[in-house]
Amino acid sequence: GLQPDSYNQVYISMPLPVRLNLMEKLKKYGNRRGLFEMTHFDFLRRDNSVASQDGGPSAAGQVDHLNLSEMSASDMAVVVSSALEAGAKPTVDNEEREGVRTSSERRKAFFDALDIIRSNNPGGVRTALLRGLNILRQVVAQAKYIRDRKMYTTLCRENGSFRITVLHRVVNSVICSAGVLRRLA
Repeated sequence: GLQPDSYNQVYISMPLPVRLNLMEKLKKYGNRRGLFEMTHFDFLRRDNSVASQDGGPSAAGQVDHLNLSEMSASDMAVVVSSALEAGAKPTVDNEEREGVRTSSERRKAFFDALDIIRSNNPGGVRTALLRGLNILRQVVAQAKYIRDRKMYTTLCRENGSFRITVLHRVVNSVICSAGVLRRLA
């Protein structure tokens, strides 16, 4: 479990081909919401920082991590649903994604790449979590609903470097918020 005083950054992780498809899909939101520019900038920034660290999947160029913690719940919903669409068709590059079945992918009602990673930068997540008390109340209720009905699965990489939280039969903007995922970690 997580320490009470620890806060997590929330990432969506995806193989490079899925990331490229995601950027194409987000271009249509660019003019209206600025999501393409924001997402593209964050990928570039993470390319320059995270990719230089050793040990993680990004260092090997296999997986990109996009920080969702500073996005609003509605923007997270757009990005995550676009990423799900971008990664809906299994490719040869995705065969190593053990634990994620194509039947689940066909239902398109799960998130296969929401990473909950411990971080020493609590400010950003705290800001995101405090955006509205009403949202927080929904978050607690949603997390309890999902947990009680066992609608999620947590997969761990063998080296324990990160976890993937897979949500089943759930597509909801509140689900995409850091609070729900933090409570399911």
